[in-house]
Amino acid sequence: MLLLSGEADPFARVDLLRREVAKLRRSELVTYPRAGHGLKGADLEDALDRIAEFLR
Repeated sequence: MLLLSGEADPFARVDLLRREVAKLRRSELVTYPRAGHGLKGADLEDALDRIAEFLR
């Protein structure tokens, strides 16, 4: 499972995501320090690359 989240997302607390991801097998959490709920620019490009790699 691949989870992507902006660290400034008001809908997803990063501390909770980290705790819950640790309980999941074969999971990875990627966070973007200055991003909110929507990813833009370089963060979006990185996220799309990670998704493509995950799906391969």
